[in-house]
Amino acid sequence: MSNENNIIEFKKNYERIVESFKCFYNSIIDAIYIQDFDGKFIDVNEGAVKMYGYERSEFIGRTPEFLSAPGMNDMEETMEHLKKAAKGELQIFEWWGRRKNGEIFPKEVILNKGKYFDKDVVIAVARDITFRKKMESKLQESEESYRTLAENLPAIVYRIYLKENNRIQFFNKYVEEMTGYTSESLCSHNKLLPLFSLMSDDEIEVAFSLINHSILHKNPFIIRYKIKDRNDNIKYLSERGRPIYDNNGSLIYIDGVIFDVTEKVLDLQRIEKYSKELEEINKSKDKFISILAHDLRNFTHILLNFSNSLYNDIDTLTKHQITSIANCIMSVSQNQSALLENLLEWSKLNLDKRKVEPEKVKLKELVSDVINLYNFNITTKKLSVKNSIPDNVLVFADKNTLKVIVRNLLSNSIKFSNPGGKIIIDHIYEGDKVKVFFIDYGVGIKKEIFDKLFSRDEFVSTRGTLNESGTGFGLLISKELAELNNGNITIDSKEQEGTKVTLILPLSD
Repeated sequence: MSNENNIIEFKKNYERIVESFKCFYNSIIDAIYIQDFDGKFIDVNEGAVKMYGYERSEFIGRTPEFLSAPGMNDMEETMEHLKKAAKGELQIFEWWGRRKNGEIFPKEVILNKGKYFDKDVVIAVARDITFRKKMESKLQESEESYRTLAENLPAIVYRIYLKENNRIQFFNKYVEEMTGYTSESLCSHNKLLPLFSLMSDDEIEVAFSLINHSILHKNPFIIRYKIKDRNDNIKYLSERGRPIYDNNGSLIYIDGVIFDVTEKVLDLQRIEKYSKELEEINKSKDKFISILAHDLRNFTHILLNFSNSLYNDIDTLTKHQITSIANCIMSVSQNQSALLENLLEWSKLNLDKRKVEPEKVKLKELVSDVINLYNFNITTKKLSVKNSIPDNVLVFADKNTLKVIVRNLLSNSIKFSNPGGKIIIDHIYEGDKVKVFFIDYGVGIKKEIFDKLFSRDEFVSTRGTLNESGTGFGLLISKELAELNNGNITIDSKEQEGTKVTLILPLSD
């Protein structure tokens, strides 16, 4: 029953992580859609539900076409954006939506490839730009209102006078807030791009092409690019411009606004990051449960076999045989208890519920108690274990977690010692710390395993010299518990020569 409770606790921990991701996902105001490569919705957040008025279940399995304002979007072009995003190309465009109540509204959409658990998907972030569209319309009504509104917009507002050698005029000071540069320093290049000097060559070439196309066809343009501000921070921008002509059809200037869309892009990246982390946690959980179940099953089978032997053959067994079986049952029970205790500590650490209560601890006494726990294992392997720590060594640590650490370190020394070998537990002082050494002369650690010993992403399980099993996460738990006690664990090992594990602990005053 204890084993079932601990596995349930581990699963609850995993579910809490998933719930945290969902809370983050649904806390974003903008609409977020998770789509497969055919455009079908896999999931949407609360922002999408509020934006359109549909229930989440009404989205699932359908494509953006059912959200489209009739006759106002080119769906082939929309699908082309989706295909490009599926290939890893960031897509940003405007789109007209229709709410459930029939209201039509404009929005800006950002598409990018991402991961949703273990599935490749396209992640879309959409923002209602009704207000912004109204603002842009008002800007065209008069120069004065244009200036007034521009000063209050969280965007760069500019005009490029083509009949004056492409002179650039900024209508607000937001350019300094966004880039860190003064408007005067950015006006000196006389190009069709206000932030020309902050862009990469590739993006400049694409931007000029779009502007020239816009001028040729007398259409507005939208450019997406990134810049480096004065502090070398990367910022993602969305620039919208419109060529303005006189009554004779001659081009006189270009008006435009530049919005900082960095947060939107970073939101997409964060979602992808959380999805990848969840995927890794899921893989780690599956592997961990598989190893744990295997070891617990082995322990259970051994206990059942010995118990069955005692039950069926008690009248024919000698006292020596009964004692031997009892010792084996005790040893297996101890190993099973140690495994479950490690699992409990692992759960507490992952839930951030492990608190330490440091006190003065007599180190020699604690180590001796742990050695006695493993007396059967030591006797079975005919090992010599020498506790060379003096009686007067006092450390300042949480006694319960320190027992778990020492138990794991000694257990590993026993596990990887050759029969008839020796284990030495010694110490040296170093400032206000004590270094406790667990030295064995066993099989050592292979390099490919050594590099993964403290990895949370991959549990490494290695059989002992008498085929002893283990989950491979006891050492990781010990290191994290040592750090929780203001200490540390380091390892020095040579294959076939033995291993020296150093436990560093603070001394008691």
